[in-house]
Amino acid sequence: MNKEEKKATRQSYGEELANLGEKNNKDIPSYIAAFDICINPQIINEITIGNYPRKIDEYLALGKPVIATRTKAMSLFEEYVWNCDSADAYIKAIHEAI
Repeated sequence: MNKEEKKATRQSYGEELANLGEKNNKDIPSYIAAFDICINPQIINEITIGNYPRKIDEYLALGKPVIATRTKAMSLFEEYVWNCDSADAYIKAIHEAI
């Protein structure tokens, strides 16, 4: 990402977030290791309601706090993640996780 792209990203997302673009799979664990928390927000629809987000396994394996949208698949992780069903629930979970 060049300097202008980084500047645009900060303007779009704020200083705390960065869109780093596509990364090679082998490099992903090193990026996740730098995260304070991991989130998996989803819009609930016919596709997402039953999907299994593999990234949750990766996040938990690296010992990261995980915040996700409540779905049937995510109920399997109820003891290990914050499952949220609203924006307010996400905000509360983020504050608790940090």
